[in-house]
Amino acid sequence: MPIFRRVGVYAVMRSLLVACILILALPLVAAAQNCARANLLATADNARTIREELMDAKGDPNGMNYDIPDDAEKLVPALKSALTSTIDTYMRCEVGEAADVVETQNALISVLGADWKESSQVVEAGPQPDDPEFGVALRIQVTRPEPSLPLIAVQTSFGIGCGEDNVLLIYEWRDGRWQRSIEWKSGEYKEISGAFGDFFEFVILPGETPGTWLLAAAHGMPWCTSRWSEFDLQVVQPARSGAPQKVIFEKENEYVRFELDPELKQVEGGFELRLQQGMIDMDVMTRLGIYRYKVSDDRVERVQPVASNGRDFVDEWIQSNWSQAKGWSATANIESLEAEHMRISEIWHSHSESSPLLTFGPVLACADDSKHFQVELDEDFEASTYFQIEQSLDSFTMVTALRTSHPMCNGEDIMSNH
Repeated sequence: MPIFRRVGVYAVMRSLLVACILILALPLVAAAQNCARANLLATADNARTIREELMDAKGDPNGMNYDIPDDAEKLVPALKSALTSTIDTYMRCEVGEAADVVETQNALISVLGADWKESSQVVEAGPQPDDPEFGVALRIQVTRPEPSLPLIAVQTSFGIGCGEDNVLLIYEWRDGRWQRSIEWKSGEYKEISGAFGDFFEFVILPGETPGTWLLAAAHGMPWCTSRWSEFDLQVVQPARSGAPQKVIFEKENEYVRFELDPELKQVEGGFELRLQQGMIDMDVMTRLGIYRYKVSDDRVERVQPVASNGRDFVDEWIQSNWSQAKGWSATANIESLEAEHMRISEIWHSHSESSPLLTFGPVLACADDSKHFQVELDEDFEASTYFQIEQSLDSFTMVTALRTSHPMCNGEDIMSNH
């Protein structure tokens, strides 16, 4: 081949190689531009501006709850999105794999102007000011929620009148940078109770396959004038391989505020939430609620213990759906127990003034077996129901529910002081 032809071929090949390198470099150039300090400051400035506008919004008390002011209804989700954008940028551009969570937290506090202090009071019961404040007490917390996994959690919160709203962001170290895998937050709402607040707890559940994990998270629903509210408990599968995050389990129920700090913790094989909740007996009023779940891959199953004593177990058995209570019942008496469960549940859910009130009577140990106990449930102007239960280690079983007391169950009420 003539020399000039070889030189021409080499020149073309070199040009193609340079072009390929430039094409491959374009995403890196774009990433570098996105990581310019000015871009971070711009996203933070946007968050600060939205927050200032939100703090100018004025609330208006409305009966048992506060409505979100019209001018704040769009600003609340806008602020949460702006905070997330700023944190995303900072985590992507400023934080390395061996990040120090204290330094990261302090940097985010500084760039976003967070002003939460221990003395900040954004959740209170009782009368509220005529103009409740929104956007106050911005708080940022950065943690490593599970030492065995390359994760960083960033939680933000701010005041919304008589409550607060929270956002949880979970970042995972993948492909040489921190990538967001979880964004757990509320949607838009018109009332305070729509926020993720009142209490806000989460734990990471390592999966059966190395490197996999799930998020278990729970929050209360803020309420301005009552200690009775509702909670939401979810298990969330993180975003991975282009697929978005996914809620694989959800539980909602009532709970009682201020009597016991709700606690969500990891336990062997799953997780457990404990909080105070109401009873069917309005004289006793409240009891400890235990929600323990076993997690296997994407299967979430409630398991015992569901109560701390026999009376609470009967209360939980009645309040739960039959599909759940059935699993805590003796199979030999399943048909009669289902009928009694339906009958008492209808009484409890009835709003009729003629429906009898339900109150618990004595709880008795039974002489025939140390595991055998009897729980009495009384109905106004009606005969009592006597529940025979069996106690095992960390669990109870409903055996029978009859109109007659068991002859072997006598003595003093073991729950008289409770």
